[in-house]
Amino acid sequence: MATTAKISVTLDRSKMLNFNSSMYGPEFLERILEAVKAIAPEPYQVQANFGSDIATVDVTTTEDVEEFPDTAAIYAAIRKTYEEWNHAVRQIDEEKLADLPFAKDQKLVKTEEHRGEGDASDRFLVIDVHYDDEGFIVYEIEKLDHEGKPIPDTREAVSLEHLEEIFTAAE
Repeated sequence: MATTAKISVTLDRSKMLNFNSSMYGPEFLERILEAVKAIAPEPYQVQANFGSDIATVDVTTTEDVEEFPDTAAIYAAIRKTYEEWNHAVRQIDEEKLADLPFAKDQKLVKTEEHRGEGDASDRFLVIDVHYDDEGFIVYEIEKLDHEGKPIPDTREAVSLEHLEEIFTAAE
């Protein structure tokens, strides 16, 4: 007995790992569409509806068919495309990190108005710069002793805004 079939996959772009949703626009969705088209059986059509946050990929046929699309293969194609795209986006993001006002291994000092109880000679070191799970830039800094070595248990994660407000580059 022959029948028609439809598989619909919904992608919620607002839930993607990288919060920069502009990187997950039409070009990203076109690549997913191409990946699904490449594995859909012959009589099936693949269509996509792109919304601002939700995208739907439909694999349908109006003809009677004996062969159904392999849903596991469709999901695998979407996942592979997403992983490749996400890796490319992360590469772009890493390049953007290089353009920030403070860099990894840079020494910092608190500005005069933010020294508080600290000594004017207190120095801090940027240990790492990365994106958190929501796509915000995070700096990990550590206080240095007078010999320039990290002081244990002083590492903290701060935002770029916090760093710009409180610190300046050490001379």
